[in-house]
Amino acid sequence: MRAWTQWRTLDQEIAWYDRQIAAHAGHDGAAKRCMDMCGVGPLTASAAVATIVNANRFKNGRQMGLAWSRAASQLITSIERYVARYNQHNRPFVWTATADSILQKVARLCKVVSGTQHVRPMIVSSTP
Repeated sequence: MRAWTQWRTLDQEIAWYDRQIAAHAGHDGAAKRCMDMCGVGPLTASAAVATIVNANRFKNGRQMGLAWSRAASQLITSIERYVARYNQHNRPFVWTATADSILQKVARLCKVVSGTQHVRPMIVSSTP
């Protein structure tokens, strides 16, 4: 039952962060332009704005798409290489982090990434 409580807590926090990202993307002009494209949501738009510091370096959307495609294919190759190596020497996964420690790390990361102080303080505790 405790694991279920931790799971629900994480689920609620993730939903809260999703709302924060959507609100931020809705107020950012560059992210709004990205979301105007078909199939681009707040998370992808925010990631695009954070990743592509200067979109003017691309002559057109095709060049930008090719750059993203190359980056994605390199990421996929790296993940596949990691999985192949891991599977050769696999060990069972043992969960050691608590929901509270994960949420605290996510909150610290959001402060660093966003540079703002709008991150909600961690008030939910999974400890009995």
